Amino acid sequence: MINTLYQAAICICCALTLVQCASDTKEGSKEIAKTEVAPPVQRQAEPAFKASTLPLPDACSLLTIEDIQEILNVPADEIQVKDGSTARAGHAKSCFFKWIGKRINAGLLVQVQKNPVGDEFPEWPTSFVASKRTSGESNFSGDGETYKYSKFEGLGDDGSYSYNLEKYIWRTGNDYVYMIAFNEDMTEAEQKDAALRLGKKIMQRVGK
Repeated sequence: MINTLYQAAICICCALTLVQCASDTKEGSKEIAKTEVAPPVQRQAEPAFKASTLPLPDACSLLTIEDIQEILNVPADEIQVKDGSTARAGHAKSCFFKWIGKRINAGLLVQVQKNPVGDEFPEWPTSFVASKRTSGESNFSGDGETYKYSKFEGLGDDGSYSYNLEKYIWRTGNDYVYMIAFNEDMTEAEQKDAALRLGKKIMQRVGK
């Protein structure tokens, strides 16, 4: 009887030992599994767009004092040239030509810009120039009035102009958008003719 109980106790101890060993093995496997799981890869967010890599010409090299003198009949010694480009506007360069005229701060602005939203909207130049005719542009005077541009022929692949806003814009492909903006008293015919002649000077200098 004692031997039987002793043997039974041994069997129970062995069984408990096996269960404990099995439990330890499972826990050990869990620990190993935990150490073998690779941490999640932190992916960097894709940029919203890629900036255009096209070089921007110096806007002040697109026209000369002699051009202004010839086309607008402004004495050369009265013309001042000032670079209006800023580091923050990496997609555009500007240049001011100022003189003593019929208006205070008479002059004109020349600007060249490339696509500011790169791969996100490759046709931005086409849309930008055409939208001036379809949607127009505010005069920024606070009265909320919007002016629609008219078709501007003779420069680049497409052009738009507004005599009221005194702006003339055109594009070459989907690469560059050029603009001439006046601040001087001129009739529409005089302003448009001057813009066309100045624009042709610009296109000659950029090889178009």
